[in-house]
Amino acid sequence: MKDLILGPSQNLSQNLDQNLSQNLDQNLSQNLNQNLSQNLDQNLSQNLDQNLSQNLDQNLSQNLKQNLSQKKRNNT
Repeated sequence: MKDLILGPSQNLSQNLDQNLSQNLDQNLSQNLNQNLSQNLDQNLSQNLDQNLSQNLDQNLSQNLKQNLSQKKRNNT
């Protein structure tokens, strides 16, 4: 009689362990993928903003120098 009672209980325990393990693995994998994707998006966006800003600053500075240099040449 004890075997009949312990059998289903052991099966439930094993199933619970398996389900918890599978769910943990799936959740960890999903969270990792989501975090990687979000971090990639954020980094790309930040890098794009920084690069655009730097390029704009550099281009403005170069254009200003060239324009000043051209004006000096024109005035001489």
